[in-house]
Amino acid sequence: MLVLILASMVAAAPALRLPDSPRDISAPLGHFGTVIEPLPEGGVNLVDKPLLLTLEGCSTQVIYLMRMVGGTARAVEQLQQWLDATPGFEAKFFKRKGTLGDVVKQLTDAQFEPKKACTAPVAKEGYRLELEHPAAKFCPNSGATQGDFWFFTKSKPSAVVNVRGGSESQQCKLRMSTVLFDSRGQARVRLHADWGGEAAVTLVGDGCQVVDFALHSDTQTFVPTLKPCKR
Repeated sequence: MLVLILASMVAAAPALRLPDSPRDISAPLGHFGTVIEPLPEGGVNLVDKPLLLTLEGCSTQVIYLMRMVGGTARAVEQLQQWLDATPGFEAKFFKRKGTLGDVVKQLTDAQFEPKKACTAPVAKEGYRLELEHPAAKFCPNSGATQGDFWFFTKSKPSAVVNVRGGSESQQCKLRMSTVLFDSRGQARVRLHADWGGEAAVTLVGDGCQVVDFALHSDTQTFVPTLKPCKR
């Protein structure tokens, strides 16, 4: 009888929804102005974990992985501001308080390690990571200039950056996708940056629900849409 009562209470619980007029996030999203730069004459900054990438028919570009992760942290701040401006939503979207604060704490102590997923993660549109959890097993990743690059906090994966060449029409414009994890290994933020196209970000909640933010070109804002996750 108790099971039936609990089941009926769950069924009767109101479905999570956005307000009728949810707040948008104003562009720019994150901070990525110095993530990709031309090869400088005086050498590169090794602290920011650079990759030197030369695609066929393109000039050499320097990709700074640490700057990509740091720039994504700015997007996390924007997401938290959006949650703060959407009363009651955060408590229903996340089971634990301070979820995005946990993500930022993980990033604060994150260290790059030359590792890759032994099984390459599936990437939508050739570069967009849709991970829910970190890779189960890692292999050495020495000398690679494309693919998945991982950051760890106290031996636990806290972020991954996927680096790919441009699309067929924009081959020299790189594309990058970042996933940030909380201390329990749950993906919470997925950010996709196409230097030949547009950026987008996804906030990953509990209960198999996500909020996608896509750029509205007329208003230059990122508009939220609540969706079920894909499993």
